[in-house]
Amino acid sequence: MRTSDESEILWSGDIQRDTRISERCLRNWVVAGRFPKPDGNMAGRNFWRRSTYAQWQKEVLAGKFSQSRLRTLAHHVAPTSEPVKSNRRKMSVQAAASRRS
Repeated sequence: MRTSDESEILWSGDIQRDTRISERCLRNWVVAGRFPKPDGNMAGRNFWRRSTYAQWQKEVLAGKFSQSRLRTLAHHVAPTSEPVKSNRRKMSVQAAASRRS
């Protein structure tokens, strides 16, 4: 018999927040086979069981996917404790300064 933790439902929004990816990216991963197909669909919303998601996390961290994919996927699955700093502002300031010169 399954425990309640294994049969808990995770909606696509829960997975998107946890992996820090967009809805489109999640759909592309499912189509490409980088993420398991949904365990079901309720009222037009996809869901996965916690056990399915946990198995996928183990596979990613164990290196099931190619190195180029693994680097991207492992970053989403096991993000660092420090937030990623964007350099977009810095780059735009530098570009504006170079145009003025």
